[in-house]
Amino acid sequence: MWLDHATTTKPAPIDAEPVPGGNIRVGVAFEHYTVLTGQDLRDAQERGDELHKNHYVTCPQAAAWRARKAVR
Repeated sequence: MWLDHATTTKPAPIDAEPVPGGNIRVGVAFEHYTVLTGQDLRDAQERGDELHKNHYVTCPQAAAWRARKAVR
């Protein structure tokens, strides 16, 4: 799913399913995302928050998409 960053509004593909090791919090009703780092990430993990990953990290074809973008 494509979501806009909560602050910059830059869109990014975010995996729909939460996963262990995620670092992205998805807003209520999937309206935006926030990347968590440092203490914010540790706090979210300790609470057991559902966290997602950016699809660029998990995509099996990521290298092909990066190569395609470089050709443009």
